[in-house]
Amino acid sequence: MYKGVFNPRRDLRNLRREFNRFVDGFFGNDAVWEGDFWRPAIDMVETGEAYIIAAELPGMKKEDIKINIQENSLTLSGEKKPFRDEKNHLRSECCYGPFKRSVIIPGETNRDKVTAKYESGILQITLPKKEESQAKGIKIEVN
Repeated sequence: MYKGVFNPRRDLRNLRREFNRFVDGFFGNDAVWEGDFWRPAIDMVETGEAYIIAAELPGMKKEDIKINIQENSLTLSGEKKPFRDEKNHLRSECCYGPFKRSVIIPGETNRDKVTAKYESGILQITLPKKEESQAKGIKIEVN
C-alpha cells in the first residue's frame, strides 16, 4: 500500500526517469547525466596484451580532457563547451558542461606504458598489461 503523500507531478517525473533508464539500458546509452556531470559512453576491450578503452567525446579539444589512474580505477574528466551561445538554442540534445567517467581496470597494468590518442571525437586509451598478467600459451601434450 502507498503511504506517501500523493503528488502526481513528482510520481510521473519519477516514472519517466525510471522508464528512460530502462530504455537506455536496453538499447545501449549515449552520454547520460548523473548529478552535476554528464557521463560519456565508453567501450572497453581486453586483448592478450592490453585493456583498451574508447570514449565518445565529440567536439572536445584534447587539451581539455584529463585522464587519471589511481590503483585499479581510471577516471576521465573535463568540460565540454557549447559551440554557440546557449541562450539562442532552439533545440539542444548534445551534452555540454563538466563530464566525469570512472571505470575499474580488471587487471594489473604497466602504468609507465599507458598511451592515449584522440581522433575524430574518440579518445582511445591503451593500458598494457604487466608481463605476468599477459595470457601465455602453454603447450600441453595429450597422452
